[in-house]
Amino acid sequence: MYIDRRKVRQEIKAWKLQSGLGNLRKVQFKINNTTGTVQIFASRPGYLIGRGGKLYEEYKNKMKILGVSNIEIVEVEDMLI
Repeated sequence: MYIDRRKVRQEIKAWKLQSGLGNLRKVQFKINNTTGTVQIFASRPGYLIGRGGKLYEEYKNKMKILGVSNIEIVEVEDMLI
C-alpha cells in the first residue's frame, strides 16, 4: 500500500487551519505505509476532532481516498512537539 506523503501533508495542514489551530499550536504526524496508518500528535486534539466529531469524520473520509486506513490522534504536551 502506498500513501502519497505530500497529499497527506496538505490535507493535515488544511485540517489544522479549519480546526482553528492555525499557527498557534504545533501538530506533527507519522505515516506508516505498511499498515496505512497516520498518527497525529497534537497538544489539543479536541480541536482536530471538532464538535461531535464532525471534523474528524470529514477528514477521515478524505484520507481514505488517499489510501489511509486508520487515523490515530495522540495527545502530547507542548514541550514534546
